[in-house]
Amino acid sequence: MKHTIVCLFLLMQFALKAQNITVAEYFLDTDPGKGNGTAISFTPATDIALSIPLSTVSKGFHVFYVRVKDSLNHWSHLQSAPIYNSDFSGLPNLNKAEYFFDTDPGVGKGTSILMNPADNINQTFIASLTGLSLGQHKIYIRIADSLNQWSLLQADSFTATGVVVPDSLLLNIDTIFSPFAGNVSSITVSSNRSWTVVSNQTWATVNPISGSGNGSFAITSAFNTGTERNALITASAGTVTKNVYIIQNRNTTGLNYLSDNNESYAVYPNPSFGILTLEFYKLSGNKIIQLFDLSGKLMLETHTENTNIQLNLEGFAKGIYLLKVYTDTNNLSTKIIVE
Repeated sequence: MKHTIVCLFLLMQFALKAQNITVAEYFLDTDPGKGNGTAISFTPATDIALSIPLSTVSKGFHVFYVRVKDSLNHWSHLQSAPIYNSDFSGLPNLNKAEYFFDTDPGVGKGTSILMNPADNINQTFIASLTGLSLGQHKIYIRIADSLNQWSLLQADSFTATGVVVPDSLLLNIDTIFSPFAGNVSSITVSSNRSWTVVSNQTWATVNPISGSGNGSFAITSAFNTGTERNALITASAGTVTKNVYIIQNRNTTGLNYLSDNNESYAVYPNPSFGILTLEFYKLSGNKIIQLFDLSGKLMLETHTENTNIQLNLEGFAKGIYLLKVYTDTNNLSTKIIVE
């Protein structure tokens, strides 16, 4: 049960000039006579904060009086203020609050404010201004107790200024040199906006082509059968664009081309880090594939009629190997580097 009221009053209000104030007292409702009120301890100051016990005061409205006396024993006129003494014990806790701007969406339909249930709440919160136009606005707040009884609205005016967060977009890579066929380059994206990615060449594909905030996309380069070529990958976020340049040269793509009697195949990646791919273009029929180390030892042999085959070189020692391909009409060979 709460039985205390806090009062704040100005000593400067009293018309006792040119003399020091030496005594102050207060009483409720009925004047007990000058000097017979409840004494107030104070030091000379502009204002005084006073806690008044109300445990013996009946519930309801009352009038609070205060007066002071100077060193010449002159008393001031009474200053008064109405108060209301109420028993707040047993009342339901406040357990939810909400806010909205300008137009009431309806009780319980505003933006929720996180809070812990209590009988008295004093807290700060951040109101999001996303989507709010620039200029003058009003923010409204209301709270409810555990019985779902809502308070009256409290409002305040404010001005939404034109503070704009600039678009941001950063990529961790801006140039890719000589990606071999099937190579996937991962690009990290840092942004505060939604973003899109496009390629100006069909042989350099991107996935995904869009995202939001921080993320990544991959660039996959296709097999290059011609001369050096370039691709431009453009990422956009709001007003900001960033580019990734791809330079792919036939002689430095990690591919080996072998041809004889108008029969050819490609080997990649070279150097290899475990998986070696062979693509046959005009070599039909059965093919015998062998891999030798530099001492001439046969390390691997396989037969295939497929136009595409992968050799697993994981576990092979790093070094140079000799790859041979035997067909019904020809024998082809190339050096392979295992990293």
